[in-house]
Amino acid sequence: MNRKNKILAKFGFLILTALLGFFSNAQKDSINSLPTQLKPWTEGYLDIHHINTGRGDATFMLLPDGTTMMFDVGALEGGWAEECRPANRMQVTPVYPNNSKRPGQWIANYIKQVVPADFSNEIDYAVISHFHGDHYGMIHDKSVWSATEAYRLSGITDLYDEIPIVQIIDRGYPNYDFPKDLRSHNNKELNFVNYLRFLEYHVENNNLKVDSLNVGDSRQISLLSNPDEYDFMVMPIKSNGTIKDSLTNKPYQYMSKEDIVNEEGKFGENPMSIALKISYGDFDYYTGGDNTGVNTKQTTNGMDWWFDVETPMANAVGQVEVAVMDHHGVRDAMNQYFVDTLAPQVFVQQSITSDHPGQETFFRMYGLEPTPDFFATNIHNATMATYGGAFRRGYKIRQGHILIRVLPGGMEYYVLELDHLNPKLEVKNIFGPYKTF
Repeated sequence: MNRKNKILAKFGFLILTALLGFFSNAQKDSINSLPTQLKPWTEGYLDIHHINTGRGDATFMLLPDGTTMMFDVGALEGGWAEECRPANRMQVTPVYPNNSKRPGQWIANYIKQVVPADFSNEIDYAVISHFHGDHYGMIHDKSVWSATEAYRLSGITDLYDEIPIVQIIDRGYPNYDFPKDLRSHNNKELNFVNYLRFLEYHVENNNLKVDSLNVGDSRQISLLSNPDEYDFMVMPIKSNGTIKDSLTNKPYQYMSKEDIVNEEGKFGENPMSIALKISYGDFDYYTGGDNTGVNTKQTTNGMDWWFDVETPMANAVGQVEVAVMDHHGVRDAMNQYFVDTLAPQVFVQQSITSDHPGQETFFRMYGLEPTPDFFATNIHNATMATYGGAFRRGYKIRQGHILIRVLPGGMEYYVLELDHLNPKLEVKNIFGPYKTF
């Protein structure tokens, strides 16, 4: 819905405003004493934690009734940073807060600090956007084996061994046949083979539930305790070549297997990514893994028209308050139509290298009116020096954990910067309140 046409006034507005005002004053008081301990989540709030390990995307969510959800558990390991720098002449972030744990272990450590003490030691949903190491884990010949000896530990497998997961949702289970047979196509891809072994073991031995995303089905990921008490929804927008139609709300096939696989039998994994829209009252949030969005009239780096999945996704997503940049904000994502249609107040960037974001990509987003605020898990000094003053003005957070905290009812939210160098979480800055529209 367009920002100008959204109606803020609702039944019970005065009572809710008083409650939100109490919270706002408490937040403002805490600003005077920063850094400070993170105020715990309580029922009715929506917390979205973008966790900075320096090795990939990882987002943990506490939904209004206490249902928990992960979106990606990235972990680039095994000398990846050392190989990446000379090959691409880019700077790479170190492991945060330090290298005493693997990224998946640090993610588990983070989650254990932000869930209430009376929560069960499990995560209700984990969504894997696509099969790249910075989104679900990377193993190598020295990766540690799990206690089961069935698979190695990295990313999602590391997290599961510390905090069990009830249901995993990805883009292909159980057939993994889009755009071709992934089991045979990826039979030399250690990360994918390890992931399959992990799923097979826990499905058989620990009743792990696994499913592929059902585009357009808002019931697949739902509140588990009080689903009727909150105006809340997780809408699957896209998976593989299937996108939700903005008019019928039904999925349609945007691109076929034949479109995607080239003459050599290869295809791009990024445009296969899952995308979700999360809504709480008037608050809307978009996240979409490494979905891509070059102009459909052009061919870029050998990619054809179907490489642009952002344009057909845009209308299904609509305007949002907060948008996570697709593909870390690099040059093949966040196209003009997508940026203009989503038109968020806040952009979140999960980034690990000095080419995140692309310069022209940033200026497409920065050119929105009103100008959005930018929050990044990592912006390198080299990037800041190259791109100049607009970056310094635009980015409110250049390095840290980023928490979106939505107040009960979804009419107001804050952005909190948490210290990524301290294993014990502390709030460094608070931005807001932002009003939803």
